[in-house]
Amino acid sequence: LRAMQSEKTRSLKDKAALKHQMNVLAAERAEAVKKLESDLAAKVAQVEGDAKLREENLLAEANTAKSNARAAQHALAQSRSKQEITKGIVKSLEAEFKKNGISASIDPTTGEVSLNFLNVYFDLGQSGLKTEMETDLTKFMPAYAKAIFAEKRNAEAIDHIDVIGFASPTYDKKYVDPSQLKVQNLDAVSFNLDLSYKRAKSIFKYIFNPKKLAYEHQNEIFQITKVSGRSFLEGTSAQDGRAPASATSAPLSREEYCAKFDCKKQQKVVIKFHLKP
Repeated sequence: LRAMQSEKTRSLKDKAALKHQMNVLAAERAEAVKKLESDLAAKVAQVEGDAKLREENLLAEANTAKSNARAAQHALAQSRSKQEITKGIVKSLEAEFKKNGISASIDPTTGEVSLNFLNVYFDLGQSGLKTEMETDLTKFMPAYAKAIFAEKRNAEAIDHIDVIGFASPTYDKKYVDPSQLKVQNLDAVSFNLDLSYKRAKSIFKYIFNPKKLAYEHQNEIFQITKVSGRSFLEGTSAQDGRAPASATSAPLSREEYCAKFDCKKQQKVVIKFHLKP
């Protein structure tokens, strides 16, 4: 009987221990399930967050693309509009020049007009207008003004007008290579900048002097016209590859250069309109 009682006691202890183990396992299982659910929820939240962020990024990219497309369309429309306006002004210039027998070079792309005064040019190193030049300007400027203001839409699109003077690439009886930035060329550039500006200024003073010349729209053009000089820094034969570079050949005298490239024609004055941005 004592043996049976002892066995029963051990059985109860084993049962209690087993129940404890089962409770521990159940608690561990519940904790594992809870952790698994928590990890799964975190992963779901991360995936959803990543998806939302990606969606927001895609939406932002789409909006940016739309904005860029609208900007490109606007820029294209502006470009086409400016091209149409320029073409319209060029057409008016050509018609007015032809009607008034004016010989002037018009750039069909920019509307830039080059005044070479036919066979009359500025004297060497001088900026004063000759009588023949004034005669040409007396015919030219009224026709130019009339063409600029021929259509209201085109006239309103103009921001300003430049009168730009030029000079031949010579100084101190020598050819100066415009493509070479050298210390010894600075005096030449400075002298010809002043000279080209003075030539443009001479034309400006004449075409806007009511005592010498009066025409329709004179005051309107006066208010938007600027004057500048480009020396020989552009618009000469040195920029189109025909003039020899002093770095690779012997320096040319002014006489040699002018005999080959016609310095007189490089004394041109340009009148150019600029459209508003």
